[in-house]
Amino acid sequence: MANTINKAKMYVTLLDELYRDALRTDVLSAPSELIRAGNSAGEVLIPKITLDALGDYSRADGYPSGDITFEWETHTFSYDRAIEFTLDKQNNLEALDVPFTAASSQFVKQYAAPEIDAVRFAEMYGSAGTIAQADLTVDDTVEAIDTAIAEMRNAEVPKEDMYLFLTTTVLKNIKNSALFDRDINTVGDRSIPAYDEIPIIVVPQGRFYSAITLNDGATAFGYEKDGTDGTDLNFMIVHSQAALPVVKQQDMKIFTPEQNQTKDGWLMQYRLYHDIFTPDNKVNGIYAHEALL
Repeated sequence: MANTINKAKMYVTLLDELYRDALRTDVLSAPSELIRAGNSAGEVLIPKITLDALGDYSRADGYPSGDITFEWETHTFSYDRAIEFTLDKQNNLEALDVPFTAASSQFVKQYAAPEIDAVRFAEMYGSAGTIAQADLTVDDTVEAIDTAIAEMRNAEVPKEDMYLFLTTTVLKNIKNSALFDRDINTVGDRSIPAYDEIPIIVVPQGRFYSAITLNDGATAFGYEKDGTDGTDLNFMIVHSQAALPVVKQQDMKIFTPEQNQTKDGWLMQYRLYHDIFTPDNKVNGIYAHEALL
């Protein structure tokens, strides 16, 4: 019994490490001081502060009186997803524990992490302060990104804590552009870790859409690009305070064959209750660029 319990703990640790490694949006995180529980189980509260600007100082009356407005925005979680797998005890033993480990690893890398990313990118697109559209080429990609950065800086979005998410095609366009100096922000063999000091994160096109459809698990599983409204995203620039991913519940349960009450096999149950939120006054912190339909 002790041996199988130890194996279960090992599987959970392995899955947690794979989850972090595979997730592209893991760089975005909601500071604990910005999030609090709502009145119901499916709500989260995010603070919003509004201040008055400067006025003239009066030598007779002193300082002009301004207002500070503090309120909690209520957001509701939209995504409650789950799956379970069972592997017969003998099948697993005969293959020296390889099938269960391999299946768990494949699930996280190929299904869980991509869907989480796809949900977050589609939600951020829906909250973006600016959305541009074009089929980018080698000749205009750098200019498009420069325009995006300039617009965000004009809106006084801090460059610190910005992230540039882009596809491999867009990254290739940057590398081959005559407008890009490879001696700046390059390391070694044409690697580009940052663009104008903004970290670059490469996203597979298969999880980088403007809108997605989540399958319910009855007739189909996973997600796909929305057939009506979905477009391929080229790149997205996001300030960390403009996109607050919150995981309400993320449970990975591993039951040994001895613990499994329904079948003589290993049982894995995974549930993810999550969402990503953009405060009303932070929409300028998201710039999305999509391909033409």
